[in-house]
Amino acid sequence: MMNSLIEFWKKNKIFQRSIDERNSGLHFRFFDGPPFASGTPHFGHLLASSIKDLIPRFWTMKGYQVERKWGRDCHGLPVEKAVEKSLGIDGKRDIENKIGIEKFTKECRKYVSDTNDAWQWVIDHIGRRADIDNAYYTMHLPFMETVINCFDSIYKNNQVYRGFKGQRYCPSCATPLANNEVSDGYQDKTDTTVTVKFKMKQEKKEENSDSLQGYIQDEEGKYLLQFFEKEHQFSVYPFAGTQVEITNIINDLGLEVVTCEKQKVLNRAYYHFTVKGELTKEQTRFKRTKVENSDNTLGIQFLMDGTIVSDPEEMQKVFNDFTTLVLRNT
Repeated sequence: MMNSLIEFWKKNKIFQRSIDERNSGLHFRFFDGPPFASGTPHFGHLLASSIKDLIPRFWTMKGYQVERKWGRDCHGLPVEKAVEKSLGIDGKRDIENKIGIEKFTKECRKYVSDTNDAWQWVIDHIGRRADIDNAYYTMHLPFMETVINCFDSIYKNNQVYRGFKGQRYCPSCATPLANNEVSDGYQDKTDTTVTVKFKMKQEKKEENSDSLQGYIQDEEGKYLLQFFEKEHQFSVYPFAGTQVEITNIINDLGLEVVTCEKQKVLNRAYYHFTVKGELTKEQTRFKRTKVENSDNTLGIQFLMDGTIVSDPEEMQKVFNDFTTLVLRNT
């Protein structure tokens, strides 16, 4: 009976109809952390998968269009160790000297593809709705480029800080271990590496220094001007209902611009430009600018109406609201 029911669902495209026959103006996006591609599904996946199916079904029944794209998390050591075991090798040296990186990478990709059929069977038989045929894989280049691009945007907005964290290390793989990888056969081993610590004669200058932030009130309106010290980059964010001339700002600060980029988000223009040469103290402190400081690692946010937000929880709420607004308009 189960097989005939699954066949009925597929033949009549029930899952796709649950998307196509909903209001295209109402979207609910459900971000599902994909399972690791390091093996076949087990009983532990059944509960989590059922819960993940429950939420999109609820919003589908409320009339929302809910696309549920399947994904596979292909990064991490579990996949590599499984392939090493199948090839009869152990560690980075064996990969490089006996197999070769190109062949080993090919075998890892093949391993991920081979485990996908097992997931298809499980998802069908627990009655979960998911688009496995058009799944995304974290090992695919477009996905990785998107992640790097997102991080690049966060970094350029000065929302990344550098910290230090003690990590467990795998000598044979020559790489740090994630928390879930530590529990996968972790053992204490004696390493032949010799580590020597030397005292520096002169303290190294901090490369990732904090950027100055502020906003300027000029004759045409109010806007946010940010300066990123490391990249010698300025960013201009006009507030709602204002018009700015980017050329006037550049001339006012006496800057020699190398590159200038214009971006549009929600029909509002933003400008980013890099400058040449050393900047004067007056330029980096923004002539006629109020400089805002923050005690938290997230910094501060300037809303489009000029409001300053410094509370971390409120900042997170603003970010979530903005992200939802962007998604609805893309």
